Amino acid sequence: GCNFIALSENSSGANATHTSVASEINSGGLSRAISSPTHNSGTNVTTLVKTFTASATFSAVQLCGILNASSSGTLGHEATFTSVALVSGDTLQVTWTLTLG
Repeated sequence: GCNFIALSENSSGANATHTSVASEINSGGLSRAISSPTHNSGTNVTTLVKTFTASATFSAVQLCGILNASSSGTLGHEATFTSVALVSGDTLQVTWTLTLG
């Protein structure tokens, strides 16, 4: 499944035609990482959580995607969020909640 989380400062936004996260961050503590997934079979909800710790400065992290591999792979979902600036030592927790039909 898609349980790797990737981040970007790209401001172009999420798009259904994307096959990867545009300008994916690959350094500074925000590189693609595996999440800690949980699944509730009673509600059919899967939650993916990952806390990133910046080791560099980022001015506008605002795009996130989930993929099925630690590099390359298939982009399952992509979304934007309110832009956040980070300096070394700051943390950013990303949570995806997926309700499966």
